[in-house]
Amino acid sequence: MNARKMLKASDLPGLYETIDRKLELVGVESQPAIAARLVELVQDIEAGPVEFAKTVRHDAAISGRLLKLANSAAFAQVKEVTSVDRACMLIGQERLRSMALGFYLSRSATDPGHDALSRRVWCESVLRGCVGAELARQTAGAGVPEAFLVGLLLDAGVPVMHRMFQERYEAIAEPDMDPERRFRLEFDGLPMTHVDVAVALCKRWRLPDILTKPIAWHHTPPPAKPASTEVQRMQRIAYCVGLLGLGEGVSAEAFETEARARIGLSRSELDGLRSAT
Repeated sequence: MNARKMLKASDLPGLYETIDRKLELVGVESQPAIAARLVELVQDIEAGPVEFAKTVRHDAAISGRLLKLANSAAFAQVKEVTSVDRACMLIGQERLRSMALGFYLSRSATDPGHDALSRRVWCESVLRGCVGAELARQTAGAGVPEAFLVGLLLDAGVPVMHRMFQERYEAIAEPDMDPERRFRLEFDGLPMTHVDVAVALCKRWRLPDILTKPIAWHHTPPPAKPASTEVQRMQRIAYCVGLLGLGEGVSAEAFETEARARIGLSRSELDGLRSAT
């Protein structure tokens, strides 16, 4: 296959079909019933904690994570939370909508053969999700669950790329690699990027445009003019949080510069963002 930089826009549908076939070979789950139901619930504004509890109680991993969160210091419960129903009520609808689906989708995209990489990507993804949610809250107060999910899924393709390309991807997957440099190395030297894989995963999971498009464009600088749609606003958030990472080679300076330029955050708002996250 040609390097990704050689492809035209008209080649992308074929590329996504190729990636989808490769996803079958590397063992990424395809539309499991619980994930499909969670996608439906996230899009249903009437869905509440009871409906989420009925779904997630059938998945031990998600249930365990929700119980752990409900019993954390953040919720300061005197009596231990022991039921998924109680945990869902306690965590609240907004957080639950983001976290329940995010846990499942991120787990589906992880690489069980390379736990260290998967753990690092997960930690960075949680950071991006939290920062993205706070940016959404500060800029319009809307789209907080969606911004959390977008941030959480930006690098969902990285462990899958590692699984597909193995030794060829070792240097690109280094923890101190700047996110923009990683994307550029993929784009110039490999037949696909982690963004392409993430888009293919979104298509496989049938995620809505408000999630899929910002993920697809998160390494594309947004135009200078203000966002006129919710998708455009979410893309600006995705672009900014996509610059964040936990490695020593990743500076927060680029994020802060772009957050001021693309989203219009002031210095004091950025300081408030650090406190909130």
